[in-house]
Amino acid sequence: MIRKINGKSIGTRSKERKHLLSKTPIILLCSLYGRSAMIQYASQLANALAKKAKVYMLIPDYTDKFFFDSKVNLIRIKAPPSVIKTAFLSTNPGHFSGIIKRIKHINPDVVHFLDNHPWYLFLLPHISNKTIFVTQHDIAAHPGEKIRGKIAIFVNRALNKKAGRVIVHGEKLKKELGLIIPENKILVFPYGSMEFFLRWKDERIKEEPNTILFFGRILHYKGLDILLKALKIVSKKMDYKLIIAGEGDLNPYRELLTKEIASNSEIINKYLPENEIPQYFQRASIVVMPYREASQSGIVPIIYAFKKALISSDVGALSEAIDNNKTGILIEPENPELLAEKIIYLLRNKEERKKLGRAGYIKMKKELGWDSIAARLLKEYQKALNKKAVK
Repeated sequence: MIRKINGKSIGTRSKERKHLLSKTPIILLCSLYGRSAMIQYASQLANALAKKAKVYMLIPDYTDKFFFDSKVNLIRIKAPPSVIKTAFLSTNPGHFSGIIKRIKHINPDVVHFLDNHPWYLFLLPHISNKTIFVTQHDIAAHPGEKIRGKIAIFVNRALNKKAGRVIVHGEKLKKELGLIIPENKILVFPYGSMEFFLRWKDERIKEEPNTILFFGRILHYKGLDILLKALKIVSKKMDYKLIIAGEGDLNPYRELLTKEIASNSEIINKYLPENEIPQYFQRASIVVMPYREASQSGIVPIIYAFKKALISSDVGALSEAIDNNKTGILIEPENPELLAEKIIYLLRNKEERKKLGRAGYIKMKKELGWDSIAARLLKEYQKALNKKAVK
């Protein structure tokens, strides 16, 4: 006679434990923001994990296939980038039941949410028996992101509550999040290499003299106004060219974009597909990140990949990604005078720019490789599964 505990035979439970302890886990990664930094990050992690495990990837149907290696099993769903279309589709229960059915068919051991899309809240009740990991890129909403920021905080809290482990990209962020959730469930992983951008590098494009790049979404916390104020000072000392490359509202900066600055600027105010991005880094003498606030930044690894000198505000955990005066120059935020001083210094010192660029590239190769990140993450997955198996 086989004894039963909670409706399961001891023999059955023993087999399940052995199964969890010995098998290579089936991993479901979820990334429903299908363009820009989020999918760049998610795809590179998926590609590295797929070398050693069975990996499925839940992505929007509009996401470009080129991001992924053939070993990654893509699950494409309708998840529009438009907020209005997303809200409309959220009222359709049949849409979510279809997604849940596909997840149950895969029967993953680990479900890892790589962003904080609101739709994950519909999935959580149906995967409560799974080992859940969450990557939280930002602990708090960025200044100026009102509605979106509040939604992000709400989703983060729900995901963190259900997660067995939460991943952040810096020790400072771990301490900050540790005020909200138990610190022993927080893991620190670096933001991995963005070396894949080099596939679109054009050797015919050369660095242009005295050229400053401001790259990425144009939002208040990114500090474009601080850079424009600094350039007013720079213009009194030397010639320069500014490239602003990224989507966002430029109207708040019109007053600072004086006729003099505008005449020395090239503005590409649109969403930039991946194959267009490398040319701006290749042309730049330096890249400037005058942020008021940040957690981490996916732009830093791109800068490293193209061996460019970097000036950044010392905010969030950026000091953990940038070694001051070695792979970049860190300065206090919201200080146009100091920013101008450092811009002038780097534009006038080609050897220093090269030195910083080389050191950043070496750091990327040594510390930000996706294979090593994936190997460590697989160990954490297995550790969590083992702990679950012996309960």
